[in-house]
Amino acid sequence: MTIPVLESKEQSLSCPSILILDDRPENILIIEAMLSGLDVNLLEATSGPMALELLEEHSIAAALIDVSIPGVAGFDVAFQMRSRGEAVPIIFITPLDFSVQSTMRACSVGATDFVYAPVEPTVLRTKVQGFLDLFRLRQTEELRLRSLKELNDVLAANQAEAEKLASEVALQREDLERQNRELTVRNKQLDSFAHVVSHDLRQPLGSILDYIELIEDSWGEHLDANSLRWIKACIGLGDQMRMLIERILDFSRLGSRVPLMRPVDTSAVLAAALDSLHAAVKESGALIRCDVLPTVLGSEHLLTCLFQNLIDNAIKYRGPEPPRIQVRCGRCRDDKKMWCFRVIDNGRGFEEADRERVFEMFGRCDNVGDTPGTGIGLAMCKRIVEAHSGRIWAKSSPRRGAQFIFVLPDAFAEAGPAC
Repeated sequence: MTIPVLESKEQSLSCPSILILDDRPENILIIEAMLSGLDVNLLEATSGPMALELLEEHSIAAALIDVSIPGVAGFDVAFQMRSRGEAVPIIFITPLDFSVQSTMRACSVGATDFVYAPVEPTVLRTKVQGFLDLFRLRQTEELRLRSLKELNDVLAANQAEAEKLASEVALQREDLERQNRELTVRNKQLDSFAHVVSHDLRQPLGSILDYIELIEDSWGEHLDANSLRWIKACIGLGDQMRMLIERILDFSRLGSRVPLMRPVDTSAVLAAALDSLHAAVKESGALIRCDVLPTVLGSEHLLTCLFQNLIDNAIKYRGPEPPRIQVRCGRCRDDKKMWCFRVIDNGRGFEEADRERVFEMFGRCDNVGDTPGTGIGLAMCKRIVEAHSGRIWAKSSPRRGAQFIFVLPDAFAEAGPAC
């Protein structure tokens, strides 16, 4: 928004002038001597045309006019000034025997005041000073009005611009809301599609595995080693497919159901997750350390799945050394009503460019090799955290481990150490 800078009086008020019209230069010198010391420009005119020309060139605060100028009467000059629309105050210098008729005529042509000859200096200075003060007040008011008009013009322009921007923002908001509605519908359709497809795949896959096992049980003793190996491979691949279908079903259910939120002890949730991973922890020699964990507002089942996926990932994608996993927690610095959790491992890590991709459906890093996995676990973690009004992100570099950081709402909003 642009605001005009108002000028100071010293910068913008012009120095006023007093016009002295008299055909005798000595009289003009006497009047100038009487007005000496006033902050004013004194303009001299010895004829009517000269006076009218000066009026066009200068800002006149008042005009001192001798009524008895040979060739052109002071009344005529005053009349021409008023005819041109000039609003300059006119002080007539008149003799003491100035008649009533002359006074009335002077008033009719625009006389503002009179000074009688011989002129008393104090009276003249007082009258002129009064008109100077009025002139400066008028100048100040005109300047103020001009500045207010400029300000009003700028404000009107800014208001018009603001209204235009508000209209554009409203249109963008409407478009964004429409896109969000469409995205919500598409996500629901996608979740429904995944659920239906996964559900429909589960039954024929189970039948295929049953028939393979039936062949193995019925004809196993008649089959050679290669045939038995092929059957084992089919069963293994079928089990992987069954696990993938179950994970897709779990993922689709997360999007279609609103979890029931209640206070959940995350220490107990972590213990349950570790209990389900007992075999993997023992087989890998993993060492897991954790802080004292808080109580959050959430779903016990979903949070168990969250920790289980993150710990399982840390074990599954370990490096050459046994897994060393830390689960740390503290208050979020920017929101004391949220807890910040960190699951830190010493595993393979991943490239900085993969920080977002690891949370995508079926997103896997290039360094996973032949490590089994569905590529759904971290996508489920993201959906679980977002269902709890939180957020999750990752930090990592190759061969230096990874950190998975997520925030969850506190069940009681009490103060604690910052994370």
